[in-house]
Amino acid sequence: MTRMGWCRFCAVKTSRAPPPPDPEEPKKVAEAIVAWGLDYVVLTSVDRDDMSDQGSNHFAETVRQLKSRKPSMLVEALGLSLSLSFLFFFFLKFRAL
Repeated sequence: MTRMGWCRFCAVKTSRAPPPPDPEEPKKVAEAIVAWGLDYVVLTSVDRDDMSDQGSNHFAETVRQLKSRKPSMLVEALGLSLSLSFLFFFFLKFRAL
């Protein structure tokens, strides 16, 4: 994964033109986490200022994939620097979960 900005809390490489997110990533992440046998997971995200939704759909799909495989799993989703409007949009998507 590549991010647009830089922060001192992670070692993710930065790029002015990062590649698009891997469409298989949400599925792969969910399969790995469920295989580990976890009951609670905290997901974080990198900035995707290059995307119109700042990556929220990709992030949301990861949560959906997790919940579809293990509905009882508690998922804490930390969108690092999503704007308030996108955070509101992101949380509205999960009202039905």
